[in-house]
Order: sequence, then structure tokens, then C-alpha cells
Amino acid sequence: MEEQHQKSTTPKRKFSKRTKIILWVVCGLALIGLNVGIFLIAYAINLEQIMADNLMSGVDKVRGWIEGSGAAPVFMFMLLQYVSMFVVFIPAGAISFCGGMLFGPLVGFFAAFVMCIAGNMTTFFLSRILGRKFVERMVSKRNLTRYEKYINGENLTLTTVFMLIPTMPADVLSYILGLTKIKWWKYLIICFLGRPWRTLLYVLLGSIAFAGLPVWYYIVITQVAIAAMILSLLYGDKLEAWVYGLFTRNREQGTENR
Repeated sequence: MEEQHQKSTTPKRKFSKRTKIILWVVCGLALIGLNVGIFLIAYAINLEQIMADNLMSGVDKVRGWIEGSGAAPVFMFMLLQYVSMFVVFIPAGAISFCGGMLFGPLVGFFAAFVMCIAGNMTTFFLSRILGRKFVERMVSKRNLTRYEKYINGENLTLTTVFMLIPTMPADVLSYILGLTKIKWWKYLIICFLGRPWRTLLYVLLGSIAFAGLPVWYYIVITQVAIAAMILSLLYGDKLEAWVYGLFTRNREQGTENR
């Protein structure tokens, strides 16, 4: 017991400011070296031509099939986007990305946006009608505990901002809000204000993903996407807590001033 107590009370090692700067410089130089290496390899193997012969041609064939198939592919995409909004394990952003890639920014965005709104409202009403036990079966305990402390349906501005945060899953938000006393039409307004920007981003990325751009573009975009994913996993909860604290402080200050 004494040994365990000593281990638990042992202070964590803290790096000095100089050591932290050195570590950041080393990591930066390593990242630059990695990028240079990737670019050199890409040009050495003529990656741009390989992508044009394989990926680009494949996407062009699918687009050609879509153009000759009428409205059926669009409706199939809309159905898949709709289902992704209330089935938690299907990434709605990835579906929107594919919509932009296959149908272009205009059709892809409107088809994805309409079905995202429909899906959000479906999850909201399912949660409200079927209750908490249903939500606990659809949403993991970790996500329910993590987000329920922020969402109570009272602060509409905060809820809208949360809809904009990439780390906040919109389907989980809909399930939780269905358990609150918020009016359905207020949540519909929140969806129209907060939902389009995230959807538009995914669709635009998809529409230019296979547009025959230089190979360096794809390398940079891939690295940015990976970095954003890592940062969201590491600091997503801190970002949400910061936003919540910011809006609740402002609201409390406003109440005190009155």
C-alpha cells in the first residue's frame, strides 16, 4: 500500500520552457523533412500520372454512369445521407463528401443538406417519442455523458454553435435535445442556422477531390485532414468545454447586469 501511495503521489515530470521550445523545433524540422521526402517520392514515381490513370478515370466512369442514369443515383445518395443522420456509426460527413465528388457542389450540397435536416429532425422526434431508454440504446454511454452536460435546450445560441463544431456529432446532439423541453420548431431553426456550413465544407472538399489538381494539393489536403482528426481526438473535449464556459459566463454576466 505504501509503495502504491508513493507511486500515486510522485509528481509528474515537467519540462522547462527551453526544453519545450527545442522539442517543438525538432518536431517542426521532422515534419518539414517528412513533407520533402513525400514530395520527392511522389515526383520520382510520377504519382500524378498514376492517379490520373487509375483514380481519376475510375471516378470519371462513375460520374458518366450517374449522368446516364437519370435521378435514381441522386435519390439513392439522399437515402444513404438520410440514414447516416440517425445511425450513429455511419459517418454523415463521409457521405456528404462522396455526394460532392459524384454530383458536384450544387446538387451534392442541396441533396445532402435537405436529408441532413430530415435526418436530424427524425432523430429528434424518435428521442422525444420513445424516451431515454431508446436514446441509451442508440448513443454510447460515453457520448451521452460527454455531451449531455452541455446541452439542456435552453441556451439556443450555444446549441447553434455546438452544431458548428466538427467534433460534435449532430446525430448525438439531436438525440439529446429530444430529451429536453426545447420546441421542435426552435430546433429546426437551429438546424438551418448551424447545419449547412459543415455540410458545405464536406461537399466542397469532395467536389474538388478528383478535379485533376496538382499532386502537391492532395498531399497537403490529406495531411491537413489527418492533423485535424488528431487534434479533434486530442482536444475536441477541451474545445467543447471552452465554448460552453464562454457562453455560460457571458450569459451569467448578462443576468447580473440586469
